[in-house]
Amino acid sequence: MATLLPGETSMTRTAHRPWPSRADPFRRAPLRSPRPSGHGTTSEPPLTFREFLSTLWRRRLTIAVCIVVAVVAALAYAKVRTPQYQSTATIQENAISGTASGTPSSTVTLPDPVQELGSTAVQQRAATILGDASASSVASDVTGTVDTTTGQLLVTATDGDPARAQAVAKAYAQAYVDQIQSLVQARSTRSTPS
Repeated sequence: MATLLPGETSMTRTAHRPWPSRADPFRRAPLRSPRPSGHGTTSEPPLTFREFLSTLWRRRLTIAVCIVVAVVAALAYAKVRTPQYQSTATIQENAISGTASGTPSSTVTLPDPVQELGSTAVQQRAATILGDASASSVASDVTGTVDTTTGQLLVTATDGDPARAQAVAKAYAQAYVDQIQSLVQARSTRSTPS
């Protein structure tokens, strides 16, 4: 029987166990005594392959639970998330020169394609083509980029419905072409001598 120290009760004194029981989930491997290295610092010896496998085997339940949770979460996200479809319309712009009465006039300078695609006039025209009352409801799903190699304007529409994405891309492309044609027509009319 163990003797009690002054101030201890039989409830506070427990037998010393060198290792936690197997049921303890926070079991730790024994600490190794550090070996001195050449520069006066201490470091642990490298972990052997057998020790690595032993650690994995001890933590097999935790590893299995993490894998199952990750797979279930990925499957749930894939099931819940609505797929997004993209449709791209390509517009090739060429230099436009206006003519009046058979005499060539100056070349018409076109506005920046991406800025013009985002203009209110193009958005409203596209909404009209789509039969949508609100231009802003569609505008957030449309992006425009210019291919620096070819100079083409790429109008990309994103939507959960592939047919809708295609319709939006076509409507914006048509609205952009209509807007550019009206700008060219207005500028050539202004520059025509009366």
